[in-house]
Amino acid sequence: MSLERFQWLRDEFLDRIPDEVLHSYGDFKVRRNWWNCLTAFLELGLSNGVIPEELRPEVESFLDGYTSEAFHAQPLTTEVDIERANNLLDRILGMGN
Repeated sequence: MSLERFQWLRDEFLDRIPDEVLHSYGDFKVRRNWWNCLTAFLELGLSNGVIPEELRPEVESFLDGYTSEAFHAQPLTTEVDIERANNLLDRILGMGN
């Protein structure tokens, strides 16, 4: 696990929300697979010390929200969800406050 994985999630997937629901194609952050990957990397980053300890409370709070039943019951990913994920990734990568 390295910061490059977080950079990949941040930069190699599109923030744009397509007009149609996607099924098994496209490099978009709206896809559930992207969210599954993000949460797995966050958990690994915490356990492996890749994520700075001072960000632990913020990351754990994010994980609580985005692994909850309420998030999984939400029909579609929103712009706010993507913005929150990007902001957290920026903080992990040292690009935001």
